[in-house]
Amino acid sequence: MAASAISLGNPLAKAPESVSSSDTQGGESVYDEALAESEELLSRPLRGGGEDRVRTQHSKGRMTVWERIRVLTEHEPNILWQNWGPGLDGASIVTGILNIGGRDVAVYGHDFTLRAGSMDATNGAKLARLIYMAGENGMPLIGMNDSAGAFVPAGVGGLDGYSEAFTALRKISGLAPSISLMFGHNAGGGAYLPRQGSFMIQCNETFIGLTGPGVVKSVLGEDVTADELGGPGVHGMSGVCDITTADELGSLRTALRLLSSCLRRAVSASCSACRSSAACSRLHWSYAASSASSFASSEACSVKCANTLSLSANFLSMNISDRCTSHRASSSRTCLADSWF
Repeated sequence: MAASAISLGNPLAKAPESVSSSDTQGGESVYDEALAESEELLSRPLRGGGEDRVRTQHSKGRMTVWERIRVLTEHEPNILWQNWGPGLDGASIVTGILNIGGRDVAVYGHDFTLRAGSMDATNGAKLARLIYMAGENGMPLIGMNDSAGAFVPAGVGGLDGYSEAFTALRKISGLAPSISLMFGHNAGGGAYLPRQGSFMIQCNETFIGLTGPGVVKSVLGEDVTADELGGPGVHGMSGVCDITTADELGSLRTALRLLSSCLRRAVSASCSACRSSAACSRLHWSYAASSASSFASSEACSVKCANTLSLSANFLSMNISDRCTSHRASSSRTCLADSWF
């Protein structure tokens, strides 16, 4: 007689239900759908406003914000997305950290293919966080401005967004140099914000102004073109723009030359960490007269004096201010008025 099988299992337990292949496939499809949705959220800002909008941007001789980033660096950019909501609020401005010449550089750029690069509260908070990050870590800031101003449907939210960005840019003044590149048509806050930086570069076929020729015509009855009102010929002569270039590529390459030749990390004589060690966690910035020479550090001036910027061949040199008592008392010919030391 065969021995009966002995089991330690619970004889009253229900038998486990068998898992059908259809249920397994359904679970995998949910997972795959979640992955596909996440990939869609990440890739949508890269497409901007779509092929038609990108084609329109190219027809005007302008690059997209992603193409401009590729000119600045060959390395993969570290993009700080922060886009959310049904309409991906925040996607019309791109922020990130780029590796340029072996150092980190904070970069933002308006995507004109999305809502004409306009600003709302989400964009303003996103941009302000990047600016504060640049100031806290001593990173240079490059802004690629291509914005029609505040997003009108957002109402006061657009103005609130600009107020956050304005405050942040003023607070990092003297902590990190900033370069504003002007592309496309910049109106309202899009014209206000960039000029608060250290350098401003404008290329041909661009506009910077609080309002356009249409408003001038309706209010003053004067016929004026956009170039006559806010083109590089006007702003280059008035001093609103420090440098004018022929095209976008020239502006981007000029910004790279400024970073490599004019804005250098320097040792500060007034910084104890610099005197004791070369590995100072603070970044002290100086102007360099050319790629071969740079201004020496000095303890001279830490106030905002009436220094002037003179344009030379490929660099900007800073002149000493005779009205500054710190400069008159110092033997150094270096102007530290912008507190970049």
